[in-house]
Amino acid sequence: YGQGYWDGYRAFGNKVSELLRSDEVSKHRLRQLVDEGNGVVADSAGNAAMPRREELGIIPEGTDEYDDEPMEIPRAIYTEAVAPQPVLSTEDIAARKEKETLQNLNILLYVASFLIVAAAALFVTLVMPAGVKLFSLIFVTLAFYISGMALYSNSQRLRPAATAFVGTGLAILPFIGFALTSLGGFSGEVAWLITSIVGLLAYAVAATRLQSELVSYLTMAFVLSLALSAVSTLSLSIVWYFIVMIGVSLLCNSLHILWPTALPRIFAKPIEKTGQITTPIALIASLLTGSSMDLFMYEVLYGIATAHYLVVWLEKRERMYEAVVRVLAHITLIIVALDATDVMTSSAQQVQFGVWMLVLALLQAGYSLLRVRPNEDQEGVQVERIFVVVSLVMLVAGMCWWAGDVYMARWTTLSLVVIGGLSLAATVRFREAGWAYVGLVASVVLPYVLARGVFEPPVSYEVVAGGFTILALFALMGLERARALAKSQSIRALLGVAAGTYAALVAISGLLTGDGISIGWTMLLSGGIYVALSYLLKSVTIEIIGALFGIVSIIAWVNESSIASDWQLLVTIVVAAVLLVAGAAAHHLNGERERRTALAGLGAAVFACLVATAVTSSIDPAVYRTATALLLLASVAGVALRVTLKDTKNTLTQISRLVYFAYPLLGLIVAWQAGMGWVTLACVVYTGIFWIGSHVEKIPGVMIAGNVALVCALTALWYWLEFDSEWLLRGVVWLSAAIFYAIYWLMVSKKDEWRQLASLVSVWVVLGLVALAYVFASTNEFVLAAAGSLLAIALTLGVHGHLQSKTNYVEAAVYIGTFALQRIVSVLIPESNLVFYGHWWALTIGLVALWRKGEYKTRAIIALAFVTGSTGVYALMGEPGYPLVFLVEHLLVLTAGALLRKSWVMWWGVVSVVLAVLYFLRDYTFLAPLFLGILLIIFVVWRLTKIGKK
Repeated sequence: YGQGYWDGYRAFGNKVSELLRSDEVSKHRLRQLVDEGNGVVADSAGNAAMPRREELGIIPEGTDEYDDEPMEIPRAIYTEAVAPQPVLSTEDIAARKEKETLQNLNILLYVASFLIVAAAALFVTLVMPAGVKLFSLIFVTLAFYISGMALYSNSQRLRPAATAFVGTGLAILPFIGFALTSLGGFSGEVAWLITSIVGLLAYAVAATRLQSELVSYLTMAFVLSLALSAVSTLSLSIVWYFIVMIGVSLLCNSLHILWPTALPRIFAKPIEKTGQITTPIALIASLLTGSSMDLFMYEVLYGIATAHYLVVWLEKRERMYEAVVRVLAHITLIIVALDATDVMTSSAQQVQFGVWMLVLALLQAGYSLLRVRPNEDQEGVQVERIFVVVSLVMLVAGMCWWAGDVYMARWTTLSLVVIGGLSLAATVRFREAGWAYVGLVASVVLPYVLARGVFEPPVSYEVVAGGFTILALFALMGLERARALAKSQSIRALLGVAAGTYAALVAISGLLTGDGISIGWTMLLSGGIYVALSYLLKSVTIEIIGALFGIVSIIAWVNESSIASDWQLLVTIVVAAVLLVAGAAAHHLNGERERRTALAGLGAAVFACLVATAVTSSIDPAVYRTATALLLLASVAGVALRVTLKDTKNTLTQISRLVYFAYPLLGLIVAWQAGMGWVTLACVVYTGIFWIGSHVEKIPGVMIAGNVALVCALTALWYWLEFDSEWLLRGVVWLSAAIFYAIYWLMVSKKDEWRQLASLVSVWVVLGLVALAYVFASTNEFVLAAAGSLLAIALTLGVHGHLQSKTNYVEAAVYIGTFALQRIVSVLIPESNLVFYGHWWALTIGLVALWRKGEYKTRAIIALAFVTGSTGVYALMGEPGYPLVFLVEHLLVLTAGALLRKSWVMWWGVVSVVLAVLYFLRDYTFLAPLFLGILLIIFVVWRLTKIGKK
């Protein structure tokens, strides 16, 4: 490669020399030389061409190897310029080769070491004298180890091989331990001890000489192995295995703290990490061997672990290690308490253990509260917060140890006092109001424990309720003071929750008495506190809660009163609703609209509960009647209120709307128990409300609901007056229709089109019920009634169409009236047949066609269809005389078509006449083809006529 490079360099120089001798040196000529040197030539136009490949030893086909002329090739093929590559020096190339060689050698050495170790393992299993195998194994190990150490010290270049030799010796060393047992006759404990001692020395020397971090970690593993083998050799109990593991970790950390330079630096990190790994493993492993250990063993083990982490914390002063020390110390002291008290023997011992837990939890929490600095270290605050929370949980859980003791209430009181005091201290130290909620819970339980468990004789629940009332009042005063001083929102929320909780406990205490009078005044007292709290917190919802407590108090007092049991529910609901409405009125006078609306809505909901009287059994009928009357009166009052209120978006307006729409329905449900007369009254009220409501709400469709209610009222009235049930439907329908039609004319006078339509539709619906029910009945009276209803529908529809100038309505009325008259004729003249009715319909439709001049053709076709169909059916049925009638009628149709110049009428007559003639000649078969031929000719002529027109 070098020779070719210099040959090319000399050839380029020779060409430049020739240019100098011929005085042809120019920039263009030099560029040509450069291009030729790069293997690129130019064509006659000066464009770049393909490089001359003969200079690369590649001769294209069809090219003379010795021809000086360049080969013509397509211009689409070019050579791309190659970016210059960095040139490696001879030293770089040599260094790279050496590095690759060392890597390859290392790989080979690792493989060789693995093979040798495997050979050593297999060697143990060979069949030969045990002493020879053991000696050979020890000799090979020493040979590899010593030769590797010597080679590492004396040859810098062969250190990779030396490291492999030393590693091979160290790797075989554990197999010597197995060989000492299987080949040397040593016991397992002694072989383990010997191997650990030798391995510790060998690995320590190797780690120091080779400065290998991996070997240093393995050295620490042999330290642990030596300690554990010593325990095994001395045949100590299982706990000593864990103790020596933690002891080694403690010794390592102490050595690292006290004499950090006593050992080579290569061991600094392994010594530090050993304690972090070994101690947790020992503690976890001890839990898995609990059946082989007693409490004293765990005391010692966890005590040493605590000492170990204490040393680590003294070294590093990290918060994590401090927390570990506190946790382990706490666990250790709990184990000591379990061992000292023997907790499962008696309740007294359980109490002692509970005291231990209480004191330990209090010490942990107290230490955290003393150390916390809320404004400095947030991470530290979080850690101390966790400790305090866990301590509170332990204090609560520790109360279970008092369960079997005769002084359980006193011990529980002590725990609650400690919990309350601790929560108060946490609130002050952490400056967080949330801790006070724990104290609030304690203050909820403590009065019951004191009053019913500690004091002798027990204090009544009424007194407890009084105590909670005082606490609630103090909370209210504190809340008022906090609002005045603009304290933080969390403090005000705490005081509000406290007041609400104490108020609820007043009511609960009253319930626990089981006495109606006590329940009444405690509920009323709770309600008053909630109302006061609602003003301080500016919350309407809380006032509603207070009102509900007031309702419960009314229930309790009414239940204790001398009122008859049948009337108690009604009296309770009425009194509660009246008081709520009175409260709403008071709020209205004070301008408190939101509170007014809330109490009004609650009062309406309570008053609606009168419907509950309908589901009670064995009750005085007067109660049903009273409840019905009250609900109906309330609905009328709701309508009056809705008329008074102009703002439709107001919540009170929505309540009034709900009242006057819902209460009549509820009254109807109760009235069903009171009697049919009350049902009639409820339906009448419902009718009036819906009619008024349609005007008030400006929704005409509501009037239809009122009309339905009127039908129901008339039905109930019919039953109440005990009229003939067979005429129930017709009587109710006709009365309803008369009323609806009267309203229709009233709406016409007022020019209220929507209500006109609603009234008229109601007329048609109720009359249509009779028509559908009886128009095809078997009894003539019912048929005549149905026909009369249809005539009434036709009459009203025709009048409405005339008033509205809608001829379609009038035409429909004519058809409905025709059908009704035909049903009447069918009753009065039962001999009338299909031909009669068909011609009647044809006459009616024909007259309508003459009336509707612009739209006559369709109706004329239908009229002719009735004539043809009715007569044709009877003719085909073989009735005498009807075929001749059919022929005569259609001859008249043909003549009329010709006179009126209506071709479709004429063709209708022609076709019908032909069919009639064919029918007459049905017995003369030879004439059929003749007539068919004539028909074909007529058809052709007709088509030619059409073609001529086109």
